Amino acid sequence: MIDMADRYTMTLTGIKEPVKRGRPPKFSEAMSPAQRKAKQRRAQDDFIVDNDPSLWSESDCMRVMSAKKFSSYHQFAWERLGQIKGYAAS
Repeated sequence: MIDMADRYTMTLTGIKEPVKRGRPPKFSEAMSPAQRKAKQRRAQDDFIVDNDPSLWSESDCMRVMSAKKFSSYHQFAWERLGQIKGYAAS
């Protein structure tokens, strides 16, 4: 027997589906963790290319140092990391 007052367990035909909990997806369907991380990396890459190195965070500098496609920015990232960490420029 199904309790008609229990809106979370009613699953018979003709009965309303249970209410889903949590945040709704931003797009047509929910993204997987890998898709979310790829989107974050694309956004960070765009930020690195479009902005001045003086605006980069430590995370941005580490991304530049670890990604081969940013080899031309390595010197800027190294200097910016020194500024962030408080090392004296020589």
